[in-house]
Amino acid sequence: MKAFYKRICAAVAVLLALFFLLGGCDFSGFGADAGGEGAAEDEIDGNETAGAYTPDARVSCMLRSTLNEEQQQAYDLLQAQLYGCPERVRLTKLSEEELHEVLSALRGDNPLLFFLKSAYSYSTETLTGRVTLLPDYTDTPENCRRRLDELLNKARSIVAEMPPEASDVFEKELWLHDRLCESCVYASGENDATAYGALIEGKAVCEGYAMAAKLLFDLAGLDSCVVSGEGRPEGELPESHMWNAVEIDGSWYYLDCTWDDPVMTDGGDVVRHFYFNLDASLMENSHVSDHIPAFLHCDDTRQNYFRRMGLYCGEADWQDIFEDVLSEVGAGESVELMCADAGLLDEIAASLFDRAGIWDLAPGDREWTRFTYSVDRNTNCLYLQFEA
Repeated sequence: MKAFYKRICAAVAVLLALFFLLGGCDFSGFGADAGGEGAAEDEIDGNETAGAYTPDARVSCMLRSTLNEEQQQAYDLLQAQLYGCPERVRLTKLSEEELHEVLSALRGDNPLLFFLKSAYSYSTETLTGRVTLLPDYTDTPENCRRRLDELLNKARSIVAEMPPEASDVFEKELWLHDRLCESCVYASGENDATAYGALIEGKAVCEGYAMAAKLLFDLAGLDSCVVSGEGRPEGELPESHMWNAVEIDGSWYYLDCTWDDPVMTDGGDVVRHFYFNLDASLMENSHVSDHIPAFLHCDDTRQNYFRRMGLYCGEADWQDIFEDVLSEVGAGESVELMCADAGLLDEIAASLFDRAGIWDLAPGDREWTRFTYSVDRNTNCLYLQFEA
């Protein structure tokens, strides 16, 4: 009897060991409860590619470079699989923080994954530590694929409109920046944080602008990334914000399409360039990043919009620049200029506007008879609008 009892106990021990080896999982994460069911038939691991769909589009994966080797493997697998909307994807061993970093980098690098929700669930195998991601999507796989193709076709058509004279990276960036700002308005909507909202529906908030710019830059062959953090408009409370950085000739520059497309009090649509290719010293006056990747050193000023366009005013030449600008501007047109520092901005404003010195620099045969102006003290920029 004792021998039989020992055999029963041994069999139970084996069964318990097998249960914990094969079935023991710790479910945690964000969003809906992951549940305790076993892997579905469409579960994918690193050796499986069945059912995968990857759009034929260039992607600048700069945020991928911020991940460790295991995270990059997970990133690559997810990038290859999530466009097909699988119910789950089995990954390597990752901590909760590492998985969050992978998904943040993936979403930032891939604007076409706009249908992937930020909320997700995951399970962790008790003995191996391997993670299975259970992603969530905004729609059915068929509708996600249809809208993805719609967005990709729209973005490609925009890039195809770019004129031949936009030949270098700066000119391509400038044309795409202006095109995006002209066709999108800052407004809330169901898809306002996506490139789909910005390019298809024509309305977006900061994340939608940044993701749309990233997509257009990808398709045009430009290296760029999105940057998230806080925006601090002058005289206003800080707010969550997203913007871009673009690489030109080995140097990185900050770009904020949202703040270059301001909501005007009179309902007008104005495209500005105050935040076009800024270095860190200017951008950090109003933008604070959550995390600055190691590759992102924005300390060059050569490709700043105003320097490239001859609209950068120094102490010695600002009067000559204003005289040239005022001789060419017509009624109904506007002018933007950047001053070397805040002191010069105040000096120019006092000289031209407070003491009406602008009329001494203006030509006698000008079309305009009046003007309005505004300043952006975060960037030391001036904006003038001329009217008949």
